[in-house]
Amino acid sequence: MDIENKLNILADAAKYDASCASSGSRRRNSGRRLGHAAPSGICHSYTEDGRCVSLLKILYTNVCIYDCAYCVNRSSNDIPRAAFTAREIVDLTIDFYRRNYIEGLFLSSGVIRSPDETMERLIRSAQMLRRQGFNGYIHLKCIPFASRRLIQAAGRHADRLSVNIELPTETSLKRLTGAKTFRIVGLRKKGRLRFEHLRQLGAVVSRAQPFICCDGMETTQWTGTTTLRRPTPARTVGYPQCPPSAAEPSRRTVFETDGSFEGLLTAVFRAYATSRIPDAIVSTGNAQRGLFDDSVRIDTDPAVADRVWTGLKRHLGARQRQRLFQAHLSGHADAETLILQRIVQAIPGRRGLTSVDLSVGIRIDQFSQVVRREAHRMKGFIRFQQTGDGSYLALIAPRYDVLPLIRRHFEIRYADQNWMIYDTIRKYGLGYHQQTTREIRLDSAALATMEQEADEQEHLRQVLWQRYYDAVNIRSRNNPALHRRQLPRRYWRYLTEKNPKRRTP
Repeated sequence: MDIENKLNILADAAKYDASCASSGSRRRNSGRRLGHAAPSGICHSYTEDGRCVSLLKILYTNVCIYDCAYCVNRSSNDIPRAAFTAREIVDLTIDFYRRNYIEGLFLSSGVIRSPDETMERLIRSAQMLRRQGFNGYIHLKCIPFASRRLIQAAGRHADRLSVNIELPTETSLKRLTGAKTFRIVGLRKKGRLRFEHLRQLGAVVSRAQPFICCDGMETTQWTGTTTLRRPTPARTVGYPQCPPSAAEPSRRTVFETDGSFEGLLTAVFRAYATSRIPDAIVSTGNAQRGLFDDSVRIDTDPAVADRVWTGLKRHLGARQRQRLFQAHLSGHADAETLILQRIVQAIPGRRGLTSVDLSVGIRIDQFSQVVRREAHRMKGFIRFQQTGDGSYLALIAPRYDVLPLIRRHFEIRYADQNWMIYDTIRKYGLGYHQQTTREIRLDSAALATMEQEADEQEHLRQVLWQRYYDAVNIRSRNNPALHRRQLPRRYWRYLTEKNPKRRTP
């Protein structure tokens, strides 16, 4: 059986297993390995039913010697059977991880021949991954009745171990829980269970409601109250004694920068050095000057910018200083002026400086928040493809300039491979080669050539990922609205799983 059919069968068999995308530990990359582990994981995609896809969640095999009536993989069930080899699991995990499809591996299995033999196969897969330099997240399922020695061995290679507690008899259920009895099963034999019956049984229906469907449930969900507000009446403002056209025009002082953050910091230094606080700071390309504006061109000075950046940490602290940089990355027309006003508010006392209201800080925090959210999403939604020279290329089109914020993440994550992430909107990218990252600018022809020169196996890897993505989706639970909310359409252009051009017939 080929790898595609195995992946279809064994991913579909594992899609109902509960898993956790976070390791609960922090394991840094030494600079020579692939991947890292963080306490909180990243969702790399979302299925059509709205569930996050962060792990390669598969069974080693769905062949099983046991015949548990509640299990779809029971030996008496007539279903297609398949089994991976340890090498196939290792190759799939590393190939998917290098392309940023997954955060790690979740591996479970049916029981082959004996619990100990099955557990040994799972351990062998994890051990091979670690020996090949894989430093990402591994979650192994413990096979029931496996020996203590093997469970301890599994813990030396996996980030997380878990075990299913299956209680098929009422006696075994009482041994573990004491108070619980048969959750409902006995009543269903006597009649149709309604929603109010669950309340009478003491079930926490507020938690269960999103996952069940039964008679007596409300057909509409409460969506919250709507507060109606009366529109503010328009104010009638009388004209002054002279017509508006005859009013004295206001003059503003405007500092023009090259649009870089260093240029903005240089403008801040100039404002303090001359005790001349401008009414606005604008970028040369986006300047919206009035007819009577007094424009002052500010030439960027990296040394001066560095002095200002160091001083801001002393007055604002590291976190608030970083918020200013994130707000600048939003590209909003007012961002540079607001940053200046925020600095003036934090460093008062010089002649000619004026105080500002709290709305300045609020707007900067809003700009910063949307940029951070976009950067977090891009960490998961970036898709690499291997090019002919063995390096990896990812094209992105983010709403904001997030490359400076995600740079360190990918330097740590892919320390052992050469890669480039290119922003097609802002026409620049980051290239990583031999532990050095530099800014890259390419023309459209060179970029198109790199994208077309894919590795021979790249198409197969993309097809496998698409097959996996389709297999883990639970079609009966499809929720298009939730799916689009979790995975907005604007990200689909460069997502392998959402790009129909790359799908096979």
